[in-house]
Amino acid sequence: MFNRILFFLFMLSGLHPTGATLANDQIETIVASAAARTGYREDIIIERRTVKASYYAHYFHGRRMANGDPFNMYGYTVAHKTLPIGTKVRVSRDGKSVDATVTDRGPYKPGRELDLSYQIAKDLGMIEQGVAPVLLEVFG
Repeated sequence: MFNRILFFLFMLSGLHPTGATLANDQIETIVASAAARTGYREDIIIERRTVKASYYAHYFHGRRMANGDPFNMYGYTVAHKTLPIGTKVRVSRDGKSVDATVTDRGPYKPGRELDLSYQIAKDLGMIEQGVAPVLLEVFG
């Protein structure tokens, strides 16, 4: 993220990181392109790592999540301790992947970083196992 900001500032100053000077029309094109990327873009992954995930289901079904909505165990939602509510993520395991949204906080068991809805856990084939390593990709 810091590198993107630094590059953007270089572009605004009219200097390219290689030391070349850019013309005004080149700067405007770069700024317009950067402005178009300020929202959520599924093609920009800002973080990718393997984390330990578990899932939550029946006991929490219908209870309020951190975003204020009732939890739907059949929805495509995840809980994370620090990612902002509303962050789009992709969770993958054994060649299967599911796109989801961070809607809740947790998990609160030590060593776990992600709580998946029952539906996501089912789609990824981890219901029997309960806890499994998954690849977490965070979109910017």
